[in-house]
Amino acid sequence: MVSEVALYKVPEVLERARIIDSSVLPAYNESLKPLNEKARATLGQFGEVDGKLTGSSPFMLVQLANSGALPKDITRLATRPDLETAVALDETQTFLRGRYADVGLALRTAGDENYTQNDLPARVLAKQLESKGIELGRGKLIYLNALTNREDANSSYGLVFNIKPEVLDLNPENLAKFIRGLEEFNWSHTRDSGLACVVFYRYRGWSSGSGRLGDANADGRVVGISAEGASQNFLDEKRKKLRATSEAEIAEIAEIQERYAQADAYLCGKTQTL
Repeated sequence: MVSEVALYKVPEVLERARIIDSSVLPAYNESLKPLNEKARATLGQFGEVDGKLTGSSPFMLVQLANSGALPKDITRLATRPDLETAVALDETQTFLRGRYADVGLALRTAGDENYTQNDLPARVLAKQLESKGIELGRGKLIYLNALTNREDANSSYGLVFNIKPEVLDLNPENLAKFIRGLEEFNWSHTRDSGLACVVFYRYRGWSSGSGRLGDANADGRVVGISAEGASQNFLDEKRKKLRATSEAEIAEIAEIQERYAQADAYLCGKTQTL
C-alpha cells in the first residue's frame, strides 16, 4: 500500500500527504501522563502495525497535533481537500485503501440529543462560534487543525474540544481554511443534528454522521501534510531557466522586428516603383 502521495503534479511543489509512522508514540504517550483518567482512556488508543501508527479518533488526532510529537516536516493534519487530492493523484489507488482517516468535526446543532456523550462538546463548540458571530447555519465542518483539547470532568471523554482563539480571530477568507459549511460537500453518510466525526472511510466515501468521537480501531490511519519547500539548488536552476527564457524571447522579438522592418522597406520600394 502506498503511504505517501504528492499533492500536486508539478514536481517543484514539494507538499505531500503521508501516513504517520509509529515513531511518534513515545512522545505522544508522554503527553498523556498529566491528564485525568478518563482523558487518558480516550486518548490512549493508538497502536502500531508494520511501523505505521494505527487507530484514529478526533480527540486523539487533536492531542497528537498539539503534543509536539509529530515529525518536524509535518506542518499540519490532512483536510478533506488534501485527501481528495491524494486519492485522485495516487496512480496505484492504494493510498488509504481499506483504512479510515479522521479530518474534522461536523457540528450541526448546539447540543446532541442522540449521542448524549457528545452534548457537552457540541455546546462548548457552538458557544465559541456564537461568541464570534459565526452562525451554524446548515452545520459547520471544523478541521482538526483548528482545535485543542481541554480537560473537563463533566465530559464522558474527560475532555472537550476548544477552537483556538487565533483561528476564531481570522478574517473570513482565512477562517475558511479551518471552518467550512457542511453544505459545501457531498456526503455518503450524514445526520441531521449533533456533533459527529468527519471521516474518509475504508470504502472511499465521506461520512459526517458517526457520533463515536472517542472510538478508534486498527484500521485507522493518521495522515499528515509535509511541506519540504524548494531547495536553493532548485531556485538557482529556476532563475537560470527564466533568464535563458527571457534572453531567448528578447532575441526572438528583435528578429521579428527586423523582419517587419525589411518587409516594410520592401513594400515601400514597391509602392514607389508603381
